[in-house]
Amino acid sequence: MDDNTAENFEDNLEENLEVQHTMEGLEQYAIVASRRQQWDTLLWQMPTMALTGEAFLFTISLGGATSQTGRIVASLLALVVAASSLHSLSAHRLSELADSHWLHEYEIGRGAAEVHGVRVQANVSHRVRVNV
Repeated sequence: MDDNTAENFEDNLEENLEVQHTMEGLEQYAIVASRRQQWDTLLWQMPTMALTGEAFLFTISLGGATSQTGRIVASLLALVVAASSLHSLSAHRLSELADSHWLHEYEIGRGAAEVHGVRVQANVSHRVRVNV
């Protein structure tokens, strides 16, 4: 009877560890999926904010009442905003791709449906191009 109890205890322990490992993996998956969604949102928000700033700076630099020094300063600021927005956009895209790749590998490793990753995005783009 003691051998059966010990075997049951070991079986239960192994099952509990597997369940705990699965739950931790699902939590990590949810965290990375949420973070990837935030990167994707930033990819759309950042250009909008940069273009708004650019419009304001170009209004100043192209205004007739602005002094030449003011125009030069506004033009230089517009250049800095453009360069920093391009850098930020590329960094956000790189982070989004890294998270998409991790999610894709996780899905492949667990035998789940592939809903993330570059290949999935390419398939969606191909379907959109074909339908247009």
